[in-house]
Amino acid sequence: MARAIPGARLVILPNVSHFAILQNPSASNRALQQFLGHHHVVVCPGFLLQVEAWP
Repeated sequence: MARAIPGARLVILPNVSHFAILQNPSASNRALQQFLGHHHVVVCPGFLLQVEAWP
C-alpha cells in the first residue's frame, strides 16, 4: 500500500503485533519521532488529526 501513496514509507517494527507501543516502545517511539520530524501536525480538540508534509 505504501507504494500506492505518494510520499508514504513502510515501517516494519520487529516482534510486535497490534500493540507495538507496548511491545517495543523504543522502536515505536523512534518511528513516530521520525514521522513527526518530517510532517507538520495540527491537533484541534474535537476534530480529526491533520497531517501535512513539512515544506
